[in-house]
Parts: sequence; structure tokens; C-alpha cells
Amino acid sequence: MRIPMYADGARLQWLVERLDRVDDQLEPTVAEVRREVPVYDSVPRDSLAESVERNLHLAARVLREGRVPPARDVWEAEVSTRERLRQGVRIDEIMGAFRVQMARIQRRVVELAPECDITPAEALALSSLLWELGDAFSTKAATVYRDHDITVAVAEQQARTEWVLGVLRGTLSTADTHRGVQRYRVPADAPLYAVCASPLHDGRFDQVFRGLNSVGTGFALVVPSEGRCVGIVSQLPPDSAGVVAIGSLSVLEEMTSSFDLATRVFAAAQRLGLPGVFSLEKLTWRVAIPQQPELSAFLREKYLGPLESERGFGALVVEALRAYLLQGRSIPKAAASIPVHVNTLRYRLARFEMLTGCSLDDSDAVVELSWMLFDYDSR
Repeated sequence: MRIPMYADGARLQWLVERLDRVDDQLEPTVAEVRREVPVYDSVPRDSLAESVERNLHLAARVLREGRVPPARDVWEAEVSTRERLRQGVRIDEIMGAFRVQMARIQRRVVELAPECDITPAEALALSSLLWELGDAFSTKAATVYRDHDITVAVAEQQARTEWVLGVLRGTLSTADTHRGVQRYRVPADAPLYAVCASPLHDGRFDQVFRGLNSVGTGFALVVPSEGRCVGIVSQLPPDSAGVVAIGSLSVLEEMTSSFDLATRVFAAAQRLGLPGVFSLEKLTWRVAIPQQPELSAFLREKYLGPLESERGFGALVVEALRAYLLQGRSIPKAAASIPVHVNTLRYRLARFEMLTGCSLDDSDAVVELSWMLFDYDSR
């Protein structure tokens, strides 16, 4: 809004000049702000005095020009808000201090109006401008606070992520490790698990992330990294909608070994394509398969190469072989699981032995076939 134009502007100019005398208003305003908003006792006097002076000049400029700038242009609000946030002042306290200043300026306008021959209607228009300025200031301060809040949250998440990754990779100094233990309340003397996890296929990352960060009453500090969730937990999650791999139970200083195991378990567990919580104890020898591609290729050629000439029947032979191994090498159970007649299963297994020249009674062959089929089925 605009105030009514004056015939010569002299009356308004006189009022604004008297209002803008910093020396008359500075100390009383500083004292009133500290009295009404006690947290400002901890704000350095010079810092508070500078903001009082800025706001007084802002109010005088608005009254002189007869208009309030858009909230985005009220730079004084941005400067004061950022400075107070750094000093630990809450946004509601920042707003409260500004209201104290605006109320004092408005009282001063009312006091000066008769002396400057300002009519009641004109004084009301000036007061309305100051109220409008208060709204613009508050809008800008709220925007700065929101941006600051987001910035702080992002910085905090980044610091947390860097600390967790440093612990898992063993790149932190002793001092940095200790600071993180205190900051994130890590039970440094208790054994912890390193964890590595991700959702399955089109599963929700945030669901897995939240699940790991809320493992019952235990401690959990899990962060996102390279499309996975990694971190440290004090107890195993009961279940998961994604793939969760757990390392060995270790003290914080030995967490790199636990994380190395967790990443290897994770690589093997991903091949299963099934949700759950996986560990070395659960996957055993399967953990080594992703680390040995040459061996896997050799075994595929050794046991699947001879079946290529069988075309479609080769797939049936592989099916029979898989059932036979999964059912503890029991012919009846394997036949029922497919299902086929037991004689059909025996024929297919015998055909496999003839084509490959191996014996299913040979322990080495059973181990190699189990390795090869796990690798083959998880591709």
C-alpha cells in the first residue's frame, strides 16, 4: 500500500529524519529486545545493535518511499536471520525480537506525529505500512529459515554418511572416530555388525532404509551410499523386504573386516533374488562365488558344455540335476519335486554322467556341481 501524498512532503520528511536517528533509539531498543526475548542476552551486543540499526533504517526507508518492498527483496531479514541461526537463536525468537523492534518504532511514530503535524489518518497509514513491513520481513525470515533448515539437514546427513563410511573403510583418525562415537552415541565398547542392504528389483529403498534404522531397541546407524544402505547395527533385523547382508560381530576398531564380509555376503545374496537377512553362516560357500568368475566359467564349460548338443533335453537334464542336489541326493524326493517318475529322473541323471564323464557319487563332482548351479541359476 501507499500512504497519502503530502503537499510538500516536508512533514513526512521531518518525521522520518527524527525516526531515523539511531543514537536516540539504539540502546533503548537493545535493552527492550533483551528484556522481552531473554535468549538475546547471549547475542553479542554489537551484533544485536547492528541488526537494530538495519531494521530502523529499513522502517525509515519504507515510510519515506511510501511502499513495502517484496519479501524477496528484504535483505535485512536474510542477514539478521542467518546470523541469529548461527548463534543458536530459534526462528520464533528471531520473529519475536523483530516484533519488539517494530512495536517500538510504531510507538515512536505515534509520539512524533503531532509534533510533525501528521494527521491521525496519515499516522494510521504509516502504521499500516509498518505492519505490512512486518509481514514481508517475517515471510523472508521464514524462507531463509526453511532454506537454512534444509541446508543444515543435508550437511548433517553428509557428515553422518562420511563418518559411517570412514568407520567401515577404516579411513578415520582416532580423534574423528571418537568424535563420531560421542556425536552419534555409538556403543563403542559393544560388538556391532556391519550391514549392507538394498531393495529387491522395484522395491522401495526408503522401506529398507527405515527398517534398518529401527531395529527394535538396539543401536543402528545406517546411511545411503551408492544405491545401497550401509552402516552398523547392534542386533540383526528379524526380517527385511530387501536383501540385507550382515558381516561379523566386531568392535568398532575392527569394523572394516566386518564390512568387507558384509559386502561379499551381499554380492552373493543378491544373486538369489530373494528377500531376507543373510550372513556367512547362512550362505557359507556361496559367498565365494562372485569373487571367482574364472572358476565359475570353467565349471559351466565342464558340466554344461557337453549338454549343448542335447538341445531341449539338456534343460531337462539340468532340471533333474538341480532337484537331485536340492533334495539331498534322494531320487524319490527329487522326482516328486519336479515332478517326474523316479525312472525318468534316473535316466536323466545317468545321461548327464555319460555326457560329462563324471560320477554323481564323487564328492568333488557334487561340490563343483553345487557351485556351478548356484552361479548358473543366479545369472
